[in-house]
Amino acid sequence: MINKKYKMAGWLSIFVAIVFVPKFILNFIIEVLVHKLHFPGIYLLDAFIVIVLTMVYVFLLLTLRQLLNERYNFYEVDKLITISYSCLIAMGFITILDDLFKTVGLIGQDLSALKIVLYATFFSVMFIMGIVSIIFAIKLLHLKGDLFGMLKVYVYTTIAGGVCLVSIVLFPLSLIVVVATYILEGIIFLRAAEEAEFV
Repeated sequence: MINKKYKMAGWLSIFVAIVFVPKFILNFIIEVLVHKLHFPGIYLLDAFIVIVLTMVYVFLLLTLRQLLNERYNFYEVDKLITISYSCLIAMGFITILDDLFKTVGLIGQDLSALKIVLYATFFSVMFIMGIVSIIFAIKLLHLKGDLFGMLKVYVYTTIAGGVCLVSIVLFPLSLIVVVATYILEGIIFLRAAEEAEFV
């Protein structure tokens, strides 16, 4: 049973890695379509995608925590993982609100002041997420095991992603780093599933 969960997490991680950058391209296309076709309802499509992806992100973090707890008896990063998925939920919620505000704005309501507050909150949460990612990665070095041969490369990639988020300016670079991180997570989960089959 657990190997099926790890296998699903592995393929979901790889799926997220594949769609992560296209999701940002889709956002650009949505903006173009909205202004050319004046069809604000398309923002609801983006909101739906955000809800689905946020659920996947949370599932992956909870599965990673379970793997660290059960396979390595490692609990040092449990609270950091909780903060991480809380940040992801908050960022997803803010993005959905932004989509709703854009929809309302296109039908005649000026919500620019509220949107400024939303963006400021989003980047604040993103900054916290970056700090937490760095601390999480450093603590992960205490793990008594090599995380199926992926520990160091996963740690360094996670730190790089955290630095990009904290700097804000390097955010575009974080898109590439995040893709790499999800690919590494996918490999870790798939190796965990393979090992669980023989236990």
